Amino acid sequence: MATFAIILWHAKNTSDNTHSLKIRITKNRKSRYINLGIRIRKEDWNSKKRQVRSTHPDADRLNDLILTKLRSVQSIGYSTEMKNPHQSLEHLRQSIETPVNKQSFFDFAVLLTKRLEDNQQVASMIRNKTLIKKMKTFTKGADVSFDAINVEWLHSYKAYLVSRGNKPNTIHNALKWIRSVLYAAIRAGHFPQDKNPFFQFKLKAAKTHRIRLSVTEMQQFAAVILKKHSPLWKIQQYFLFSYYVCGMRIGDLIRLKMGNIQGARLVYTMHKTKNPRSILLVSQTQEILNHFYTPEAKKTDFLFPILDPKYRYDDPLFLMRKIASRAVRINNGLKEIAVLAGIEKQIHFHTARHSWANNARLSGLSLYDISKGLGHTSVTTTERYLDSMDESSVDAALTQMFG
Repeated sequence: MATFAIILWHAKNTSDNTHSLKIRITKNRKSRYINLGIRIRKEDWNSKKRQVRSTHPDADRLNDLILTKLRSVQSIGYSTEMKNPHQSLEHLRQSIETPVNKQSFFDFAVLLTKRLEDNQQVASMIRNKTLIKKMKTFTKGADVSFDAINVEWLHSYKAYLVSRGNKPNTIHNALKWIRSVLYAAIRAGHFPQDKNPFFQFKLKAAKTHRIRLSVTEMQQFAAVILKKHSPLWKIQQYFLFSYYVCGMRIGDLIRLKMGNIQGARLVYTMHKTKNPRSILLVSQTQEILNHFYTPEAKKTDFLFPILDPKYRYDDPLFLMRKIASRAVRINNGLKEIAVLAGIEKQIHFHTARHSWANNARLSGLSLYDISKGLGHTSVTTTERYLDSMDESSVDAALTQMFG
């Protein structure tokens, strides 16, 4: 089996004192080389770590580019050898040096997915795997080269997704993912920018209607009398707790530990954005915590009895799957409670987040305060988030004009 390594090719008497970076392919004690098209000075290269030194002004981008190209070469090389393990070293080199835009889109997408797994970005990894599988159903398992993905191909794939009954935003997300993979390939030097089909094929997402409950509907929901500590009662308390702490996401709520309760504050880190949060526990949340929080418990114990404590949750993928399973169960329970409350909307756990944002806006909270409450990193994100909830201001304007 061949091995692959990045080396600095020491050429003599270069006019600008720079040298080429190459990938060395070694097999049966013989070597061949592939030029990466990157030149740097000897003093900027760390030969032990095989990467550009951090003192170089463009170190991060170059190291990312080098690693991406190495992984791509390894992927192609290993795949080629599996098909023909006895091929010559020169044939292997030529196979790898095939024009990159003829390479498999799926190979590169899998490479990006592996990187997400290495970085423990589990949700993004699962999304990528799902979208790769969706695209492979369209191609019937056949490979797709980069240069095959043109405007006509994108229209065909979009039509296929429509025929399968996918909703507009589901289709938009599938196409946006293809665009993100192509952009990553362009940045890594695997695909020419001038062949990017998304210069002509424009994406447009449908406007999202975010289901939310009014203050009155939230009161109806809270007023449903359920047997204490029954499964439905617990689900009711989880939803209300989320609402009272600015719309906490279900994944964050399930992950909460006893140690996240620090006096009169909830202190935790949002899983999606990694932003730290510190939220005042108002009387409503304190009342809910009276049923779940145990001061003498270990700080590492789960706050809410949602995940089975007999399992270890060190594996992020295992944890994500358990959270997804519990989320389904909780959302089904919320629909039952909504019926009991006389609420006709099809609510889910994220409705608590939408409801808090909308009711905070209607109560007169500033955009900045709502943004901080939601944990957004930008007020612009909050503006987009609230955009689909702005019918009430239009209603008020019409009433004032014509009422």
